[in-house]
Amino acid sequence: MPQRTPGPIVAVEVPAPLGRDGKAAWLTQNQRLHHRVKAPITKAWRQAAADAAEPIAALHVFARPVHITLTAHRTGRALDADGIAPSAKAAIDGLVDAGLLPDDSPKFVHAVTYRTAPKASANVLVIEIKETR
Repeated sequence: MPQRTPGPIVAVEVPAPLGRDGKAAWLTQNQRLHHRVKAPITKAWRQAAADAAEPIAALHVFARPVHITLTAHRTGRALDADGIAPSAKAAIDGLVDAGLLPDDSPKFVHAVTYRTAPKASANVLVIEIKETR
């Protein structure tokens, strides 16, 4: 029986939502935010990802397990690669909301990789999704 080769990489560019101060509202693991402060930022990340993924979900839906790579492009100082995990988790939930992924459980998401990019001209989270074998 021939092996199925992994599908193409699908990229979703999620612009960082803005906080009350007008700056990019990145959630990081080092923050100690009150839940009433953190919840609207998490919701904004989730919605921004859903909005960015909807046009792609209309053309492609992943039904097999995937590997997700998230790259933070920031205009400010760089974060540790895994520091973006709270923003990334909310964004992955947004991909599920948009219908691009059926679920974000281990059954469908086999691996998540965090990366940081050199200083960028815009605050964007790039999410690359690739089917695994």
